[in-house]
Amino acid sequence: MKTLRQSLALVCMAIALAMSAGDDVITSIRSEYNQAQATIKQNKSTKAKNDMVTTMRYDVPGKGAAVETLHFFFKVEQFGPVGEFVNYQLFFVTRQLSLGGHKSYEEYLYDSQTGQLVFSVKQERDSKGSLIEKRLYYRDGTIFSTEGGTLDLYEEELTYFLGQDYRHAFDNLIRNAKE
Repeated sequence: MKTLRQSLALVCMAIALAMSAGDDVITSIRSEYNQAQATIKQNKSTKAKNDMVTTMRYDVPGKGAAVETLHFFFKVEQFGPVGEFVNYQLFFVTRQLSLGGHKSYEEYLYDSQTGQLVFSVKQERDSKGSLIEKRLYYRDGTIFSTEGGTLDLYEEELTYFLGQDYRHAFDNLIRNAKE
């Protein structure tokens, strides 16, 4: 009986530690998100031009006209003996999509050290007009935790790959802008 209690206590402690570690990851990501929002707000107030916006207009057969706006936020780092080299570090992307009367809004947060996607949120209205918000937390390139409305597995994976595509698109746009 004593070993059963000890085993149960060990299992409960392991579960508590695992939940605590998960909370630490989410707390860290939320802190990084708040820092990103503060940086964006500071850039707007100082008129810093550390952002780039691109808007695309196109038609989707059977759905109508689409307007998609991507807003990239980045930090500029200069290095070299006289600051002749520049690195543009993407840290946040927003996406607004309007398609046939349906509107959605998404945000993507990238780790400041690795550049990997660590968080995304998608907001849209359901058929009744209620706002649905879905949050995805990532760790090491995989989904760590989800909050809010449920997503199909393919949608969770698609959201991750879209976030990665936006990071690569930014890298290509910046590189082309410098040529």
